[in-house]
Amino acid sequence: MPLFPRNAGDVTRAKARAGKPPPPSGRPVLQITRRARDQLMHDLEAWLKEEGVDLHLLLENAFANIEEINVLVNRYGRSLYQAGRPLNHYSETINALSSLKPQIRRSLQGCWDLAFSWSRQEPTLHHVAMPGPVLLAMLATCYLWGWLRLAGILALGFGAVLRTGELLQARRADLLLPVDTGFFASYALLAIAEPKTRFSTARHQSAKLDVPDLLDTVTMAFSHLRPGEKLWNFSAQTLRARFKVLTKALDLPQQKYCGVKPLDMGSLRPGGATWLLQTTESGELVMRRGRWAAYKVMSIYLQEVSAITYLNKIPLSSKSKILKLAENFVPLHQKAISFSRAAIPCDLWWQQPSKKKNSAKVGRLACVM
Repeated sequence: MPLFPRNAGDVTRAKARAGKPPPPSGRPVLQITRRARDQLMHDLEAWLKEEGVDLHLLLENAFANIEEINVLVNRYGRSLYQAGRPLNHYSETINALSSLKPQIRRSLQGCWDLAFSWSRQEPTLHHVAMPGPVLLAMLATCYLWGWLRLAGILALGFGAVLRTGELLQARRADLLLPVDTGFFASYALLAIAEPKTRFSTARHQSAKLDVPDLLDTVTMAFSHLRPGEKLWNFSAQTLRARFKVLTKALDLPQQKYCGVKPLDMGSLRPGGATWLLQTTESGELVMRRGRWAAYKVMSIYLQEVSAITYLNKIPLSSKSKILKLAENFVPLHQKAISFSRAAIPCDLWWQQPSKKKNSAKVGRLACVM
């Protein structure tokens, strides 16, 4: 029997849905994940065809062929391993296969056994948590070079425990600073447009920054931007490249050193979470600030020991440079605030003072400390 709208509410919903595509079959995933799985299934189908097996015929009677499916997918995973492919190609192939035939989802244990063995042999290396002194040294270097926008990104990412993608997507309209409220609020809030966990937790999320020095840096960097302007107005590659330039300037290791990975942009979030836990000793506060749904997930980021011992695992010359810059962060920070209030363009901060009458205040910050 055909179904018809019962009332005006049904008519309104039916009209709104008419211009949208129908809900996709299977478990809901992001579009980028769906495209990746389609490509992986195409690769699996091509590999099976070379083995003389038709994937669609195999799945038509999946329950009778479940043993053969596990054996073939296991062999395919070992071929991926020998070809140097990453583990996620194999695990996502299994997920794509179970989405194609949901009835066999719980019968693919033989496939997952190989994935678990693979992960044991090649354990995941998480981002190294950035220690607080390294952040201060980087901010001081940004002041010396006039990289105020990068300093704002680093301060916001560390202090508000943000992911790199959230920093890249953020716009001025998403950032609420104390100056925007007439200093009624003593903290900053960043509304996150598309949170990573929007399908499993709250769809609308925000990050809070209330560390005074970092808040000053963020205010200097972004308060003058237009509402539609991005906080980071360059590409993601430029952000990674400038971060790498900072690590080179501080003589930080660029390769794995003493068993520790080099710092990258992903180090800001675990570094900020670890610093917040050490400062407040409140796991509940860290979970709320980091927007984690489970303590187990948060504990991956709370690398207290690695953050504390990082300075002892890098070369002594680099450690001395970092501690010296961190020690001079406060006077450099105050000088940057005075330059910002005087409306001196930050791209002039690094220049040497000339002999002209009014050029002394444009000189290098290190020269006027």
